[in-house]
Amino acid sequence: MSRISTFLVTGIMLFSGCAPTTNFPKIDDSVAETEARRQRIEVINSTLEQIATVQSVWWPIVKHNVELCRKTRYAIGISTMQASFFPPDYRNILISSFAMDDKVTTIFAANRSPAKAAGIQKGDKIVGVNGKGIGTGKRAHRNLSRVLNGNTSVPISMEVLSSGKRKIITVTPTKICDYPIELLRDANVNAFADGSTIYITTGMLGFVEGREELALVIGHEMAHNTRNHMRSKMTNRMIGALIGALAGAAIYGPGPYGTPSAGAQQMTNLGTDAGSLAFSQEFEAEADYVGVYHAARAGFHIEEAAMMWRRMGAANPRSISLIGTTHPSTAKRYLAIEKAVEEIRHKRWNGEPLIPEEQ
Repeated sequence: MSRISTFLVTGIMLFSGCAPTTNFPKIDDSVAETEARRQRIEVINSTLEQIATVQSVWWPIVKHNVELCRKTRYAIGISTMQASFFPPDYRNILISSFAMDDKVTTIFAANRSPAKAAGIQKGDKIVGVNGKGIGTGKRAHRNLSRVLNGNTSVPISMEVLSSGKRKIITVTPTKICDYPIELLRDANVNAFADGSTIYITTGMLGFVEGREELALVIGHEMAHNTRNHMRSKMTNRMIGALIGALAGAAIYGPGPYGTPSAGAQQMTNLGTDAGSLAFSQEFEAEADYVGVYHAARAGFHIEEAAMMWRRMGAANPRSISLIGTTHPSTAKRYLAIEKAVEEIRHKRWNGEPLIPEEQ
C-alpha cells in the first residue's frame, strides 16, 4: 500500500463512524507469520508436485513421438530448480525445509530417462559438467542448460552432490521432440502452444482426471506445434489483412496524404480477424486427432480419455453448441476422439504403425 493510500485509510478510520461492531478475533502478526510459513510450505510442495506431474507425462510424449516432430534435440530427462526461482520470502524455507539453495537442484528425474538410468535422483545438486564447475545462481542454470539442451548424444560427465556425497555420473542424452513445456500459475482451465513451447495452467492441471487426460491435453498442444498450426494461422491472418486492405481501398479509396481511410482501415481489421478465424476449428480438430496419436505412442491408455470432453461440456455448457466458435463443440470433440481411439485400436490389432492418416 502506498503512503498516500495509508494516509487516506488512516484518516477515514480516525474520522469515520462506520466501523465493525462485533468482537471478531484479533490475530497477532507473530502468530500469523507462523501460519504464513506453513502456507508457503504448502505452496512449495504443491509447486514441486505439479511440476513432477506435468514432466512425468510430457517426457514419454516427447520421447516417443520423435518420428512425428519437426524439431528435435537431445535431453537427459530431469527438471531442476534453485531457491532464486521463488520470491524472497520463500528462500529461508527452501533452505531449511527443502535443502534447496542457489545450487542447481534436481526436483524430478523421469522414469526410463538417461538421468534415471544413470542414478540421478530428486534432491541431487549438480555442481559441474564435463570437468568444469557451473557455479551458482542463474548463471549456473544457464551453464547447465547449454550443455543438457544440445544437439548431440555425446555422453555428459556430471559432478553431483547426492546426500552430501560428491560423485561423478556419466549420462548419455537421448533424442526427444524439441517442444518444452511450462506450467503457468493460473486458475483458468487452459492450455496452449505458440509453435515452439507448450503451456498448461494449474487450473487445467486441477481439472484433468488422471495421467491419461493430461496426456491428451499435452498431446493436443504438441500437435499444434508438430503440424505447424501457428505459422499457418499467421499466414491466414496476413492473407486476410491483405484482402481486407484491397477491398477497403477499392470501396473507400485512400485517406489524406495517401494513408488508408478510416473505412479502408476498418476493412483491413475485419480481414485480419477473418483470417485469424479461418480453419480455426479444423486446426483444433486436427490437433485433437494427432494428439490422441501422440498420447497413444507414448504408452498412455487412451480408451477413456475422451470423457474429459463430457466433463468440459458440463463445466462450460455453451461449449456443447454444435455451431462452436474457434473450437469445435465438446460433443464433436468427444465423438471425434472416440473415432481416433478406434482407429488406433484397429492399427494395433493389425500391427500397423501408429501414424496419423494424411488426406
